[in-house]
Amino acid sequence: MIDHEHVRVLVWAGLQPRFGGPLRWWFDDGSTRADRILTEADAASVGAMLVAQNEAAFNDVHEWEDPHAPYEHASPLRDDWSAVAVLKALQHYVYHAFLDEDHDEWTSNEAGMFCSALSGSIVASVPGWDPTTWTPAVLRAAPGYVEAPLEINRSSSAP
Repeated sequence: MIDHEHVRVLVWAGLQPRFGGPLRWWFDDGSTRADRILTEADAASVGAMLVAQNEAAFNDVHEWEDPHAPYEHASPLRDDWSAVAVLKALQHYVYHAFLDEDHDEWTSNEAGMFCSALSGSIVASVPGWDPTTWTPAVLRAAPGYVEAPLEINRSSSAP
């Protein structure tokens, strides 16, 4: 399971103007296309949505319904995360929240579309980075990637 502090950093990043925030994303809920803009007012519900997606994937893979601690939204303990550190955290979240998810169906999954929009927004906000050529290999080669924590929790420190 992804630590709630990890999710708080992802939501925080979506609100940051330096990462192109406030984040905008859309998803197709099956009957209509829903457009969203992240605000402080709905940050808690967005964080809870991200945690719920992670819990659903975890429970599905482990074939059980294990009770998990409810998400409590707050500002992250640190607010100096770099673009590379947030993208690495996002990559780690996606790995754990979409274990069996068909990524071609992300348009119907709000958490997936949030992640896609956050990645694109961060990449577009960094001078010299090109969203059209961005790949996980480019991220792994970026300065600061190795030093950035894979998982953010209460004891993590920003690079």
